[in-house]
Amino acid sequence: MLLSSILTKENLIAILVILAIITVFAVIFNVLTKKHRQESVKTSQKRLIKDLIETSILVSLTVVLDLIFKMIPFMDMPQGGSVSLIMLPLLVIAYRNGTKWGVIGGVTYSIINLLLDGKLYHWSSIFLDYLFAFGVIGLAGVFKSFVEKSSNKLSYVYLVLGSSLVVVARLAFAVLSGIIAFETPFVPSLVYNAPYILISGALCIVSLCIIKDVIIKK
Repeated sequence: MLLSSILTKENLIAILVILAIITVFAVIFNVLTKKHRQESVKTSQKRLIKDLIETSILVSLTVVLDLIFKMIPFMDMPQGGSVSLIMLPLLVIAYRNGTKWGVIGGVTYSIINLLLDGKLYHWSSIFLDYLFAFGVIGLAGVFKSFVEKSSNKLSYVYLVLGSSLVVVARLAFAVLSGIIAFETPFVPSLVYNAPYILISGALCIVSLCIIKDVIIKK
């Protein structure tokens, strides 16, 4: 009975989607880190230290922002989630230090958030509400070189495009979590999760555009 309740059509589809995303993650990591492995040891060590420090600081800022916004009652949703700027520092990591550090920063924050928050409604929540939901924000780093090397106006287009795609990806994980963890149909799950995630994403993208010239390394 327990096995049949887990292996539903929706759960199987969600598992296949998760496996596909993990495969994409693996391919992107391999491509993006190939050049990094070929760099000189000295340059790599300096870059490693710098990226580690920046990522640590920005992840810490994400945790602080999370705590601040959780103190605002009307921002919180009844079953988890809230309107906030927590994706902003994670996006900054991705655009400054690339996909690898962006994903590391997102996953690190998700683990800290899980330990502080402790809201697990289902085994899939570990992945869909935490690890994948925030790890995917780091994939905005794929657009890092386009933002850096494009003309000023075009760089904003890439910045908005990359950020929008990962926000939508986070929304997709949240909707899957609603389907699996809460056994909520697709449309109600989308209606519940879309407002706070899309509003948060829009606020973060606007903020990112305002500070672009400060955070983007030419």
